[in-house]
Amino acid sequence: MPVWTVLPLTEINPRIRHSDQLWIELVDGLNEDNFKEILSYKNLAGEPNSNTFQNVLAHVTNHATYHRGQVIHLIREAGIDPPSTDYIKFARM
Repeated sequence: MPVWTVLPLTEINPRIRHSDQLWIELVDGLNEDNFKEILSYKNLAGEPNSNTFQNVLAHVTNHATYHRGQVIHLIREAGIDPPSTDYIKFARM
């Protein structure tokens, strides 16, 4: 699978929604012991690695946050006021 695929804007939202649904289904199907399981994989350089499932989930979350920050920076550099990406704003009741 390519690391980055350029998509038409019309395809981005449906793909994000589909990806979100797949994550929800995956996590909903897990029990507490599953989070401690060891996952073996190869990184993008082809090097073998292993981590617990819970550490991989934490990495995915943190990595996405890192990229949101990069995007916000690029938007600001373009002279545009970026939208809020603060989690707490969207979690407020």
